[in-house]
Amino acid sequence: MEITRKNFAEELENITNNLKRSCFIGFDAEFTALLSGECFQHRLFDTNEERYNKIKDEVSNMIISQVGLTMFQYDRDEDGYNAIGYTFHLCPQVLGDIDQSFIFQASTLKFLCKHNFNFNKFIYEGIPYLSKVEEDEILEQIKNNNLASYLTSALQIEEEKEIQYYGNKVSEWLHTSEEGTIYIDVHNPIQRYLIHIELRQRFPHVLTTDSLGNSNKILVYRDKSIEGANNATQEMLEKNLLEKLLGFSNIIKLLVQYKKPIIGHNLFMDLILLHNQFIGPLPKKYSIFKKNINNMFPEVFDTKYISHEMGKKLTLDEVWQSNILQESDNHLSILDDCTLVLNVLITFQSLDENDPPTHRPDLLHIKSLKERIMNIDKVASAVAGCGAADVRALGRRAALVAAGTHFTAERILKKLNDSRDYRVSTYKPYAQSAARRLAIWSGALITGSLLLVLLHKRVKS
Repeated sequence: MEITRKNFAEELENITNNLKRSCFIGFDAEFTALLSGECFQHRLFDTNEERYNKIKDEVSNMIISQVGLTMFQYDRDEDGYNAIGYTFHLCPQVLGDIDQSFIFQASTLKFLCKHNFNFNKFIYEGIPYLSKVEEDEILEQIKNNNLASYLTSALQIEEEKEIQYYGNKVSEWLHTSEEGTIYIDVHNPIQRYLIHIELRQRFPHVLTTDSLGNSNKILVYRDKSIEGANNATQEMLEKNLLEKLLGFSNIIKLLVQYKKPIIGHNLFMDLILLHNQFIGPLPKKYSIFKKNINNMFPEVFDTKYISHEMGKKLTLDEVWQSNILQESDNHLSILDDCTLVLNVLITFQSLDENDPPTHRPDLLHIKSLKERIMNIDKVASAVAGCGAADVRALGRRAALVAAGTHFTAERILKKLNDSRDYRVSTYKPYAQSAARRLAIWSGALITGSLLLVLLHKRVKS
C-alpha cells in the first residue's frame, strides 16, 4: 500500500496495529544519489570503521526518498507468515531555520525513471519528517514560548498574505454575519497553527479549535456563549502541529518503541542515511554511530551476510554464485523455516560492541622479479580471474592483494606460484615491510662500522 501525505494520518492507526502484531520487519530504501563515487567503492582492504570514515561526510546531503516496510505476522493456523507491505513517499520540509537540503544526481534520476519512480508523489505528496535534533529544536522553541515567531521567520510573502486573508475573512464575518461559527479550510499544518495564533491575537473574544471531522479545518466560535464552544489549549495546538511535522518520524518512533527485528539487504548505507535523516548528523566516531543505531534498533539482520554464511554450509552444487538479493531469494526459498536463516547469523558488524574479528584470508604479498617499478594494473589483471580481489601498491616493486574469500586466495597463490614475473606469499607485515628492511640494513651498517672501529684500534695497538 502506498502512503503519502494525503492518507498518512488516516492510515497511521492501521500501520501501528500491524507493526505491533509483527514478528519482524523488512526494510528497504531508495536514495536520491547513487553510490558511484570513488569513496563509495567498497575495498577489501577496508575495515568497517575505515569505510564509515570514508563516506560519512559524503552522504550528508543524500536523503532517503522512499521507504518500504514489510510487516511479517505469524499465522498459527497456516504455520506461516502473512506479509503486509507499505511504501512511504518522503519529502523534506522547511520551517524556521530548518531547511532540509539534499542532492539529486542525474544518474539517480535516470535509474529511478527506469524503475517508474513517481516524482510527483515525492514532491507534492511526500510525507514530512524531522530528525531527533530538529525535533529537539522545535521543543526548545515551544518551551521558550517562541514557536510562532520562529515559524513566521521562514514564511514566504504568499504565506504571510494567506494568514492576513483569513484574518480579514473572520473580521468580515464578525461584522456582517450573525452565524455563531465559521470554518476555515487550511491544509498546511504550519499555516493552520499560525492562523490560530493570528485570530486569537486580533480577536481576543473568539474561540478556535481544529475540527474533529476534518483535521484540515479550523472551527471558529464567535464567543464562549455559543453552544458547544471550545477553545483548544495552546498546548494542544502545539502538540497537533508537532505531530504533523514529525510525519514519517512517527513510524521511526514506533519501530524504536516496539523493537521489532529489522531485516534488510546490504543495510550498511541504509543505516547511515537513517541516522543522518532521523537521528541527527553522523558522529565523527564509528563507535558512536553504532551505539546510536543499536539504541534505536537492537536487532538488525542483513540478508547479504546471511547469504554469505549460508554459502559456507552448503555443498558446491548448492551454493549460489552471487549474494545479490534476487539470487539469494531463489536459494533461501527452499528453506522451510525462516528462523533457520536468522539462527546462522554470527554478526559481521556488531552494533552493540566491537566488531568481531574478520573472517577474510590473510593479505598476499606479491613482489616483481623483473620490473623495477611494478605495474599495478598488470597485477590486478593477473589475479582478476581468481575471484574478488583488490590490489594495492607496497613500495616500488611490491603489492598487497586482499582476496574476498579463502578460496580466491588459494587460487591466486596457486596461479602465481610458478610465475617467472612475480613471487607470491602470505603477507607478514613486519618481515616484508620497508621499515623492517631499513632497520635491518641500518643495523648491519652500524654493526659493520663498530667492527671496523675495533679492528682499526687493534691494528694501531
